[in-house]
Amino acid sequence: MEELDWWQGRAVSGLTLTAVPAQHFSGRTPWDRNRRLWSGWTLAGRAKRLYFAGDTAYYGGLKEIGARLGPFDVAAIPIGAYLPPVIMKSGHTTPEEALRVLADVQGLHLVPIHWGTFDLAEEPLEEPPARLLAEARRLDLDAKRVWVLKHGETRRW
Repeated sequence: MEELDWWQGRAVSGLTLTAVPAQHFSGRTPWDRNRRLWSGWTLAGRAKRLYFAGDTAYYGGLKEIGARLGPFDVAAIPIGAYLPPVIMKSGHTTPEEALRVLADVQGLHLVPIHWGTFDLAEEPLEEPPARLLAEARRLDLDAKRVWVLKHGETRRW
């Protein structure tokens, strides 16, 4: 295992893995708050690119990720743990914001993550994908671009 700073990358077996900024915090106990860096990741091969947002809120630096490392074939973006906003807004993305992230990072397909596994917040477990799909329809986004996968489901791309 090797720690990377934001924008640092490593080539492994023909793939380049790059740490990218995220808007969150770190810490496993009250005594180690923000002593480690939080990040998202990109994975780039010869033909395809993946953006994994990690645990992040929506923030202005996402466009830089798209400009520097995009476009991405698939973007895995968090959509859960957003209620109540007074507590969650600084570190989590709403389903509606996830579509802004997709645009900012120049993603083609969105795979929603960070929802439905653990009851972490006040929203019902199944609400995030329903809100995401409703917002995609409102924006007239092609439904084939949003891949809401069941737990354990896979998709080839």
